[in-house]
Amino acid sequence: MIRGTQGIDNQIATGVSFVQKIPELKQKCISPEQKDLGQLCFSIESPHILKRGISVSENAFVLGAIKEKGLTDEEFDCLWEYLGYCPVSRHFKYFAGLEIKGHVIYGMDYGRMIKRDNSSIFFDHHGEVQFGKVRFFVILDFERKEDTTLALTECFRCPRYSPEINILSVKVTNEIKFVNIKYIKEGCMYLSVDNTSRKYVCRFPNKLESD
Repeated sequence: MIRGTQGIDNQIATGVSFVQKIPELKQKCISPEQKDLGQLCFSIESPHILKRGISVSENAFVLGAIKEKGLTDEEFDCLWEYLGYCPVSRHFKYFAGLEIKGHVIYGMDYGRMIKRDNSSIFFDHHGEVQFGKVRFFVILDFERKEDTTLALTECFRCPRYSPEINILSVKVTNEIKFVNIKYIKEGCMYLSVDNTSRKYVCRFPNKLESD
């Protein structure tokens, strides 16, 4: 909408006027049947809203591109343990970002997540409450996405968990496991105190930073 610096004041005024007119134009010119045009207007009006990809389960959407990834020996062994049998291949479709139940979670493999933490999760594992950091997400079978979309998670140990406490002390472990995304309860924030061994998870999402 802005082209060069000549007459920049007029360009800005025209751009603002155009954006302000969008709701009125949408109401007058776009019928409910024209969903594509409605989505275009919504993306212009709300550029900060993350663009969802495919739905992988109820209230869960892929954020970003889906690519192919080869698992390391450690990750492959972990998947073998999760499935109970040896997979035929170690290459699977994977993605780095997930919106689930209103929480935005990015795996640690997401290249743009350097300082912030959007990778920590609070999840249920066989009836036991656990915390961890997601490396990435994989889809084992596109025909059964809801049952085969998993988060590879580096687990924390929380020795004094209480549902009434929002900031909990945790210990980092060497355990990794695949977690079905339907068992993710919420996104959290992971905090570590410099020059100490103290580490915490905060049971509220990081909403200060997003793409």
